[in-house]
Amino acid sequence: MNEIISFNLKNHNNHLTFDFLQQDHVVASFDTPFPYAEDFPKTLWVYDDGSSQIVLLPKEQM
Repeated sequence: MNEIISFNLKNHNNHLTFDFLQQDHVVASFDTPFPYAEDFPKTLWVYDDGSSQIVLLPKEQM
């Protein structure tokens, strides 16, 4: 598995939905009970080395 996991953040009925991406294709979507906010980033990444995870935002360098 790739160490960088990609998610798109979307507005779904005014709630936050995470789209899990593999090779730029949505393979799963996760709806949340949390309200969506327009200032959320469109994408975020998670670095996972098998023992720890770090969330990376678009404004951060990879």
